[in-house]
Amino acid sequence: KKKQLYKKNDIINIGCFGAVRPLKNHLIQAIASIKFADAIGKKLHFHINSDRVEQKGEPILNNLIATFEQLKDKGHRLIHHKWSVREQFIELCSTMDIGIQVSFNETFNIVGADIVSQGVPLVVSPEIPWASRFFSSRQTNTDDIVSALKYSYMLPSVNVFLNQTYLKWYTDDTINIWFKFFK
Repeated sequence: KKKQLYKKNDIINIGCFGAVRPLKNHLIQAIASIKFADAIGKKLHFHINSDRVEQKGEPILNNLIATFEQLKDKGHRLIHHKWSVREQFIELCSTMDIGIQVSFNETFNIVGADIVSQGVPLVVSPEIPWASRFFSSRQTNTDDIVSALKYSYMLPSVNVFLNQTYLKWYTDDTINIWFKFFK
């Protein structure tokens, strides 16, 4: 399990990984993360995969860059990461303080599963079927996302335990369904 040392630092690292595209909701998540970092008195390092832009996501990436450019004097930074092989991505996930996947549309969300597998708390939308609803928020309400981030920050072990447990139950159920289908 990940040791939660971030509370002693003046920086909070939040990972919002995955392709930049409209339904991933990067900009609202970034704004909520900025509000959260301000509320806890930390500088935000908001991590994204900026070299995988899909479905006309260029304006989203440009808006993210412009937003953080305006906030550099406060110490908030947009951190760009290249798409990487899974082993490198898992290592990157393990360095985050909180993962965020408050997207509009998901079928599973492998990024969220990778984050949780590394013992990192995760904030999600109700679209992710296996994740804890206690750390879930509405996609268009930044205050709701900030609240979920605060709960994750205050209760990281609970977040990780619930999300890992629910992920295991979900995958076990899925395996059973597939076995029944192929018998």
